Amino acid sequence: MDAIRLKDKKPVMLKQVYKHNNGFDQELAISQYVSSPDLLKDPDNHCIPIYEVLDIPGDSEYVIIVMPLLHPFNATRFDTIGECLDFFHQIFKGLQFLHKHHIAHRNCTQNNVMMDPSEIYPDGFHPVKYNMSRDLAGPAFQKYTRTQRPPKYYWIDFGLSVQFKESDKFPQAMSIRGGDKSPPEFRDMAQLHTRRNPFPTDIYYLGNLIRIHFTEGRGNDIEGFKFGLSFMKPLVAAMVHEDMSKRPTIDQCVVHLEDIIQAQSTCTLRAQPSPHCDKNTSTYTSTKTTEDTPFKVGTNRTACPPQTVKDMSDALHVELAGGIVSMGSTYHNKIFKSSVADRCIEDFISRTPYYDQGRWHTIPKKPNDEKALYTPFIELLGHILAYFKYNGRGRKLVDTHNIDIPHKDLNRHGSADDSSRCRTSPDFMILGSGANLNTEENNNEIRASYALCASPGEIKTERNQKDMMNTDQVAVYARQCFIEQHHRRFVYSIILTEKKARLFLFDRSGAIQSQRFNIHEQPGNFVRIVLGFCSTNNQKIGFDTNIFWRNNSRYITLHNHWEVKGLGMREYRVAEGSSAIAFSRNTMRGRGTVCWNVVDCDGTPFLIKDSWRSAGREPECKLLAEVAGVAGVGQMVTYQDNGQDDVAQFRDVPNCDLTESLSHNRIFSRIVLEAYGKPLDYFNNRRHLLFAFRDAVNGHRNLWRDKHILHRDVSINNILHGKEGSVEGSRGVLIDLDMAICLTRQAPLTGTFRTGTRAFQSITVLRSEKNGEHARPHDYLDDLESFFYVFAWICSTYTGPHERLESEPRALVAWQEDVVVAIGMKTAFLYDPTTELTPYFECFSALLTSLGNFLIKHATRKEKECRSKAPKVPLMDLLAPSDAEYDTFLGFVDDAIAALEPEETDPVVKASPSILKPEPITPPHSLQSQDTPFHTPATPRTPGTARKRRTEEVDNSPTAGKKNKFSSGIPESPSVGQNR
Repeated sequence: MDAIRLKDKKPVMLKQVYKHNNGFDQELAISQYVSSPDLLKDPDNHCIPIYEVLDIPGDSEYVIIVMPLLHPFNATRFDTIGECLDFFHQIFKGLQFLHKHHIAHRNCTQNNVMMDPSEIYPDGFHPVKYNMSRDLAGPAFQKYTRTQRPPKYYWIDFGLSVQFKESDKFPQAMSIRGGDKSPPEFRDMAQLHTRRNPFPTDIYYLGNLIRIHFTEGRGNDIEGFKFGLSFMKPLVAAMVHEDMSKRPTIDQCVVHLEDIIQAQSTCTLRAQPSPHCDKNTSTYTSTKTTEDTPFKVGTNRTACPPQTVKDMSDALHVELAGGIVSMGSTYHNKIFKSSVADRCIEDFISRTPYYDQGRWHTIPKKPNDEKALYTPFIELLGHILAYFKYNGRGRKLVDTHNIDIPHKDLNRHGSADDSSRCRTSPDFMILGSGANLNTEENNNEIRASYALCASPGEIKTERNQKDMMNTDQVAVYARQCFIEQHHRRFVYSIILTEKKARLFLFDRSGAIQSQRFNIHEQPGNFVRIVLGFCSTNNQKIGFDTNIFWRNNSRYITLHNHWEVKGLGMREYRVAEGSSAIAFSRNTMRGRGTVCWNVVDCDGTPFLIKDSWRSAGREPECKLLAEVAGVAGVGQMVTYQDNGQDDVAQFRDVPNCDLTESLSHNRIFSRIVLEAYGKPLDYFNNRRHLLFAFRDAVNGHRNLWRDKHILHRDVSINNILHGKEGSVEGSRGVLIDLDMAICLTRQAPLTGTFRTGTRAFQSITVLRSEKNGEHARPHDYLDDLESFFYVFAWICSTYTGPHERLESEPRALVAWQEDVVVAIGMKTAFLYDPTTELTPYFECFSALLTSLGNFLIKHATRKEKECRSKAPKVPLMDLLAPSDAEYDTFLGFVDDAIAALEPEETDPVVKASPSILKPEPITPPHSLQSQDTPFHTPATPRTPGTARKRRTEEVDNSPTAGKKNKFSSGIPESPSVGQNR
């Protein structure tokens, strides 16, 4: 019952409780105990305070307790992830306080967690209808958010609670079910009234509360604010474990939670909880340097393209965060200054019937909606293009506002993936044709598609013009142009309203946007932007003109910057059809890596790699030149990289502007590489896999020991099978030195979660953000751990050659979760890496166990060094002892090869060259996992010794062509591709 306390007019709640402790109902005693003056001073006390106890005249059995007026914890919206974490921390600490004082709550459910909203609602609220004012005259006035006035959360209702004596070492009480009936220990009705320890059940209740309301939901009880908290899932999974003896204590839960909170960046804490937080984003950011490339999970969802445009828009919003530069009022005029002479524009404005009395008179002044603007703008733009004779010169204006244009996303090997359901409708498109656009498309009648889109545009009303939302919308269009036009360097877009216009330029550093300007007051600028936006010069509109079609074949030319005698030109023919692209990264902002399958004039196959490196990073071509001739490492043929072909050049702004705007200048590089086999997971049998894996590890050793280079991005895409007929040492090849560094580099060498591919990063690297300046440097052992994860991923997801599970086991998908989740799951996996093995790879159980024991020892050592703040050892000092570690690691692999050889006696099968069309299989997914690392370490196994190896041809798998018996009943899994 609610009431007003007369002495201070304070709203309170009254509750009738038993006056005496009858052994079963201890509510009054416990309430008074936790409200004692000394305990009220404890900041961890989150039990509802008792103001006073009132006797009921003539009633010896009951009393009334007076408490503050509170309302449910979720009656007010959670606006940020930080607010959610503050709630978790307070209720965890509150339950820890109770358990510390030997009190089991026994009903830790939704209705018994309340908050004091008095500062958020200073005018009060109704005690029953919380969203209404106290007098029910209207809605309650929420003046502040939880962030502005952080509330205190309370545990209430101790009617089922029990307090034990400190001397009770094995506390037990008669089981009783609270409001949550789902604990596993209560499912057997015959055992319902058994005496048992109630504290693990409290842990279940608390974990289930978070699971229902924040991480998963149940039926119709799914809250809109729960998204973005997937990092809580391993902890929650442990708290709701079926076996109550395996649930963590509240002290363990608090430590784990505080680790999670400490790992979050300020950006994450301030982020609004939304679906894209779980699906597409990394919840960590870090200060950017020129030496280390920023890591950001964005739109590179190669395995499973975004299923909705909203998903893609949300992901792009995160991907572009900090990378959108707003330019001055004259930028839109400056960037297209040379497109057409001022005099020609002035003549047009004076002659056109569309401009009169200071405005474009066909554009409605006050349109009711966007539809009223489509036709007038299309006619005006068409009139401008016709006057300047752009029509028929490789450009065509198309009204696309009512055309659903499909998104053709690519899998990780660049093959078309039709699984994307995304379709978008820019309000208009400028379509292109000519040598730099797809001749297959041009052979047909030109139709609206992103493959032929030169520039997309959008039309809004001033009323619905919302800067960030509209920016995200045109960013979706621009990204799709990059995906379907692999030689696109930048993309223009424009947003028009009945009054104003804004120009965008999207590139590998992010985007720049002009200030919105009045198209009626500045008609000349408007015409100039339209002409620049529709330019008939393919280079000026963002195409790489060194990639072109001739006689129905596509070619790539480059300047040879490696040979001493000058800048000779080389020309390569691109493979036909879907075999053209060996790899393509589907992000817009970042390295933008595209690998082309090509042949030279003699028909010799090569691979051309285009990418945009961060300014300040050592060029990959320089490192590749140093590793010429190193066995087990990809070899370079030639390159084009003069350090001057950068984003700043076509943005036409000084580098200082890029730095001040927090953007990230990038430099283009084109490298010609030897062509090797397919990635490691394209194995023909187990021995084929082991041979390639072993030689790639040895190639890493050669890099480290002989060339003093650390790779730092060991992943499934960067380990290839060797060329057909390769000898020992070259059966597997480590490629991609984008992230590699020389050991003599001075700064910074600390491991960072931003460098590498999340799914395969070591535990030490993942911990780098939390450990800060005391984090251990990324060294060769971290890369060996990455090799282990690559191998384990294959063994846990493939049921035989070319036969793959439809979705990865939970323990593995969590490797691409946020940092805290990945750390926990990888730690648990190193202790027990065999639980997810498919039957085909059970023979590698001993190998994985040995490698796991070897690696966890080093991961544990590094963490102890970090916690003790031990001095960091220079990487060069690790060269001498590394030989023994490589011998141990490779020794385990050699043992497995020796044990496997007798059973692999099938006919020889030659490896397929990479120029052939690869099969569209998927990389590791990024899903939420409910597993958690509360495990006991396995007993270490004595390292093996290296054996003499036999060089043999590859065999067929005995299971090749058989049906995948694991494929049925496995749910589809969304995926977020990682760093390439």
